Amino acid sequence: MLSTNFLNSKIREEPEKNNDMTRKFRRNNEENRYCVAKSDVKTASKLMSPYNLRSMHNSPAPIICWNEDAKVGHAQLTELLRTFGGLLPRLLSTRPCLSSYASKLLQSANLCFALLDGSVVGMLALYANDYKTRVAYIPLVFVSRSAQRKGIGRALMTEGVNLARQNGMGQLGIEVRDDNTIARNLYESLGFRYVSKEGASWKMELDLGSSSI
Repeated sequence: MLSTNFLNSKIREEPEKNNDMTRKFRRNNEENRYCVAKSDVKTASKLMSPYNLRSMHNSPAPIICWNEDAKVGHAQLTELLRTFGGLLPRLLSTRPCLSSYASKLLQSANLCFALLDGSVVGMLALYANDYKTRVAYIPLVFVSRSAQRKGIGRALMTEGVNLARQNGMGQLGIEVRDDNTIARNLYESLGFRYVSKEGASWKMELDLGSSSI
């Protein structure tokens, strides 16, 4: 896992400020109970501020934040793609030039990160800037195996859905492997429907106008 202690320490520097600006709500599901605290939105560019997910077992709290706050650079993103690329439908770890792909993501995509104990354990990339077709797309989302089944994938996806909607998009697409039952179940629970199948992967789509997320 890629360490991001620089972000962890940055967030810890202003505990009183964060506490004063938070609003809390509770989410229950069959496996976990989380208390989610979301910081107030300060500028239009920070549509989603960092928030904490705390489990009922008092385990470390993952932090979910967009790159406006995380400030993950090119070298770090390239290493993340190399480390976690094997978890994706189209294996990024086999790409000959991950550095170029990292540059493309930093330039054109919105990047959301999940951090646990100072390390990146999850990431989502979102393209939500095609205002002609109003179709957004998630080219990659991953959670490290050690951090799965903690609600991190759902938190990342919820952030992506909300930002795509706030950007005025009407549809949101994603691709998932046929044998990735956990991810497919998650996307189905969020309202995604199956559109087509290509090889071992499904293309799924969410109608942002009718979604209740």
